[in-house]
Amino acid sequence: MGFLARFRRTAGSNRGDAPRIEYGSRGEEIIYRLGEKSIEIGFSWASGARLETDGIERWRGGTSLTDDEKRRIFNDVLTFVNTTGGKPVVAINRDAPSETLWSDLCAKRQSDIKRVEYTSDDAARQMQREDWLDTLRAGKQLIVDGETVETEADVDRVLERLKRSKA
Repeated sequence: MGFLARFRRTAGSNRGDAPRIEYGSRGEEIIYRLGEKSIEIGFSWASGARLETDGIERWRGGTSLTDDEKRRIFNDVLTFVNTTGGKPVVAINRDAPSETLWSDLCAKRQSDIKRVEYTSDDAARQMQREDWLDTLRAGKQLIVDGETVETEADVDRVLERLKRSKA
């Protein structure tokens, strides 16, 4: 049994309403399964457990989550992380449609959370820009969505395209 395989949990009964929660490969995401539906949730161990709420919006396949499903998933995953990895930092994007929901849930579960960190789409884009520029400065090849990126102007153009496609 691999190290991360030890960190799986099935809550409740064996009926279809019991979620199966586990860390993904290398522990870089959490996989949440409920019946035939599943979702991958951003997670990392950088400076301790870190749970990203951005990805808790749609089931794999594209169906939007209801607010009740988001609440259930968040609470189930937070309990799972507390059991296996300690209190996480919860990252909330202020630009996300569910920002208020995540903030409210964190306030209710504050004793299970190390702290809440707020970010934004612009902050994430700026961090991505710096990472890509560091790659170019190191003389490495950078390909984004099949497009070769060679200059700072290319980086800015690709980031702008990605921003428009997200909107």
